[in-house]
Amino acid sequence: MVTPLLKRGFGFKPSDTQKSNSLEAGTAYIVKEERPYESYKAFSELSKEENGLIITRIHPLRVKERFGISSKVLWLSTIEGKNTIEPTQLSKLAFIISHFVKINKGGTILLDGIEYLILQNDFETVLKFIYSIMDYISVHKAILLLPISPKALSQSQIKMLERELEPY
Repeated sequence: MVTPLLKRGFGFKPSDTQKSNSLEAGTAYIVKEERPYESYKAFSELSKEENGLIITRIHPLRVKERFGISSKVLWLSTIEGKNTIEPTQLSKLAFIISHFVKINKGGTILLDGIEYLILQNDFETVLKFIYSIMDYISVHKAILLLPISPKALSQSQIKMLERELEPY
């Protein structure tokens, strides 16, 4: 359940920080890149310690070491542990994201691992998940960065995502 994740220290604190760059609050962005370096760089510039959430396939310690990020990191993994979530639990993940953006108005979320979510679910299910979290992003003036590898998805899948997400 979601409550154990929140109890295990994956809570969020409100933040007063504002974004001072060209990305628009309340918007979800698609970042086409083979490796998500630009996404992590943009996330670092946008977020402060408690104003960002990373959801990734990369182990949290590696993310913090590799990118020098101190934000909350939620690991997409089938291994149970602190700050992990099963990739098939999209409704739980949507709840965590909605909870984060409600508390952190104007917060930034980096969802790195969309290909893994698609592999573990299916494209249509993940697309519906993205649509639902985009509503929360919009209402609570957050920013979502969604890196994708153009070679990992079909052209029609990329077009469907591009139709809903702004290009970065």
